[in-house]
Amino acid sequence: SLPMPSSLVLTRSCPNIWLYSLQRFGCFLLGPDGRLLLAVSQMNTTTITCSVGGGTFTSPGLQTFGVAVRADGALPGNYELYTNEISLDLYDCGTADTSGCSWCNTPSRPECLWSVSRGLCQSSSVCSGTGLTCATGALCPSLTRLAPTATPFTGGPVAISCTNCNFAESTNLACIFNNTVTRATTSTSPSSIMCHSPNVTIPAGVSESSVPLRVIYARNDSVIVPYAMNALNFTYQDCELYATCGECTLPFTNNPSYTCVWCSETRRCTPERSTCPSTVSGQFIDPYVTTTSGCPAMVPGPGATLSGSLDGGTLINITVNNYVRTNETKCVFGTTEYDMYDYGVQYIVCQAPRQADSANGLSVPVSISWRG
Repeated sequence: SLPMPSSLVLTRSCPNIWLYSLQRFGCFLLGPDGRLLLAVSQMNTTTITCSVGGGTFTSPGLQTFGVAVRADGALPGNYELYTNEISLDLYDCGTADTSGCSWCNTPSRPECLWSVSRGLCQSSSVCSGTGLTCATGALCPSLTRLAPTATPFTGGPVAISCTNCNFAESTNLACIFNNTVTRATTSTSPSSIMCHSPNVTIPAGVSESSVPLRVIYARNDSVIVPYAMNALNFTYQDCELYATCGECTLPFTNNPSYTCVWCSETRRCTPERSTCPSTVSGQFIDPYVTTTSGCPAMVPGPGATLSGSLDGGTLINITVNNYVRTNETKCVFGTTEYDMYDYGVQYIVCQAPRQADSANGLSVPVSISWRG
């Protein structure tokens, strides 16, 4: 690989070349500009050398070099292949802008450096002379984290973290959520930037939809140039579709950046915890629940009796967690609600009602309800 413009001295080993005269040989380059024939500048018994001036190449790309011979010795002319061909990768740092840092910063192109701040592939001397951040070695910008990793379908702010970046030097950046572009806010942090996820339309009944999120340089020519070469998965969520606390908080349990929470009083799943009432009459643990372990739960309390007479009157001690306990809380036997017999911060006492006579006894499910 060689940068453009360059002057090349191309030498090939050619056994038994001494059997021929100098005038019968030529070198050729075959690339995007077509076949170029060159005069031989030097030849001895085993090698042949051709020199190429810096103005020879007008466009970068893969060039094929070889040695050719023509029997009549005419120059210029069409030559027949005399040796096998070799490939030269001629590159121009300034033409690789749209390919991003991974093309520019490779060991095969040591003359190029990627300007992280400007989104340009430049010669190392030019990039280093700007005083701005240049990607060195293979250390290109890489997106590492989103906070949160999800927002409602109506959109919301998303903080994006990155390594080998310098967001503070770049004023024209944007985010692409799948195919939708949104402008990024100007950042004072070298490693973090903020974008706002756009509003999206999703099929009815779908609670989650994931899309790739990328950061790009915002340019007037509509050419997409990646700021970081990787993308991160971003998720849209419709919290309202989760009907129970367990459904609402299960993703949160597995992913701390999940946004839906369960409002304890309203018993609704919502992306905005600020909408959960912070106070309520009676006793109440938290205004909202974020993990399944915080969901309302009931278990038999200490010494609880789970059997009794069909005539009723058996007291059942129930330990409750994360549950609103007010006069509106009811004990439910089967499908019928009854007032609590007693309650406290961590317990509810239900009294079994009388049941119809049954020769074989009767098993009745017991639950707790609040406002229905």
